[in-house]
Amino acid sequence: MVTFGWEDAKLTSRGETEAGVVRQVWERAMATEWIASQDRYFGSPLVRCLQTANLTYHALSEATTAPTATFPLTLSEGLREIHGVHTCDRHGSRASISSAFDFIDFDDDVPEVAGAWQQGHRETPDAAQGRLQDWAERLFCKEKGPFVSATTHTGAIRALYRAIGHPDVLVARGSLTPLTIKATSG
Repeated sequence: MVTFGWEDAKLTSRGETEAGVVRQVWERAMATEWIASQDRYFGSPLVRCLQTANLTYHALSEATTAPTATFPLTLSEGLREIHGVHTCDRHGSRASISSAFDFIDFDDDVPEVAGAWQQGHRETPDAAQGRLQDWAERLFCKEKGPFVSATTHTGAIRALYRAIGHPDVLVARGSLTPLTIKATSG
């Protein structure tokens, strides 16, 4: 019997092309002031997400004269993909991530050794929604700048939509999804 594992799967060549297209969209949007530059960048601790952010924003911050935030990407466990069962959704340790990517820092919620992934259990939609709700609430409590970028996964975006009461929308892989959220207290 042959088994295959794609633990913390890397970005494919198609994904690299898609990230390049997103970078071009950002370049045009920022050049025409259609969109504001980001104050902070956040992302999932999965390698394919880190590669996407690198190809999109790190390259953008080096190539443009437009005012951009200092890039590092802050990794948050809250932004990871739905996890469990699929090995591609199990990320590495902080040490392995740090050694591969020099433009990152870690939010407090990223464990030293990834422990959330379980081979026999898949995270439920309700659990993912709660995780993204918690991430959004922490974001609004901590961040002072009005514009942030979150490089994440389709499942995480859809869970965030549910958490904020947004209609469920299928999100295309490798796409840019602008979302405006207004924080209210109450």
